Amino acid sequence: MFLVDTKPGLAIRPMKDGTKVNDTQLVINSEAELAAKLPLSVLSKLHASLTGKAPVRFATKEDGARRLWAMLTKPNSTSEDTVAKKTKSTKSSKKTTTPAKAKAKAKTDGVSSVTGKLDRAHFLVVIEKENPRRSGTAGADNWRKYKTGQTLQEAIDKGIGMNHLRWDLAHGFVRLQASKPSAS
Repeated sequence: MFLVDTKPGLAIRPMKDGTKVNDTQLVINSEAELAAKLPLSVLSKLHASLTGKAPVRFATKEDGARRLWAMLTKPNSTSEDTVAKKTKSTKSSKKTTTPAKAKAKAKTDGVSSVTGKLDRAHFLVVIEKENPRRSGTAGADNWRKYKTGQTLQEAIDKGIGMNHLRWDLAHGFVRLQASKPSAS
């Protein structure tokens, strides 16, 4: 059994015997209850708090519940200490990096590690030669506009949306580099 605290912060933890449940808490006994009692956005935030990563988009509530339940019930992760450490680690890990160190981090692959902003002077390198996007979508239309060697700003000027650029970067279909790529 797990206890989900919905307010003042979002957290999930194993439930001890005799724990009193208040009106801002939910008792979860199964994967099905996760999907039934919690909205998709909460499942995503709980998953993020346990992984220490940015929230992910699940295809369905059932998919989110399945992945979250697997994390909670896999061996060596159901003890209270492990779940508590995972839920607290997202806050404590951010405090260990000083602002000076964060600012000193160099931009990696054209993405600022501090702000997450893309450097528009970097050059695009198309990794996937075939269009990986579903035909008939805006993403597929934008894919045809990519060209190795163009700057990020040139791609934006051609009408490629930042949301599509970020998606393709995150999925490894394109990458950014500081120097102009050699023709191949």
